[in-house]
Amino acid sequence: MRTYNIPIKHTKCFLVKIDDFYLAIDAGWPGCIHEYVGKLKTLNINPQKIKYLIVTHFHPDHAGLVENIKKSGTRLILFKHQIPYIQVMEKMIRKYRSYQLRHEFKSCPEH
Repeated sequence: MRTYNIPIKHTKCFLVKIDDFYLAIDAGWPGCIHEYVGKLKTLNINPQKIKYLIVTHFHPDHAGLVENIKKSGTRLILFKHQIPYIQVMEKMIRKYRSYQLRHEFKSCPEH
C-alpha cells in the first residue's frame, strides 16, 4: 500500500494505492479539476483507477470536486452522519457549479 499527496491550493487530498486501484481521500476545491487531474498525470495515475472516494467533511475545500471525480467512475463512500451537510455545502459552492460546467479545465478560482 502506498499513499500520494495531491495538494490543491492549501488543501491536501490523498490517494491510497490498494492492489490495482486507488482510494481517494478528500476532493479539493470546486473549479480545480484541471489541477487535480494534472497532479494525477505527474504521478502517472489514471483517474479511472480511482475506485472509491471518501470525504472527511463537507466543506468546499475537501468536497468541491466530488461530482467531477465521480464522472470517471469513482464511487463515493458516504457516512450516514455526513448526509445533512451535503446540502449546506451545495449552497456554499453553488456559484462555482456553473463555473465548473462552462470552464471545467480552467484554473481554479482564487479564494
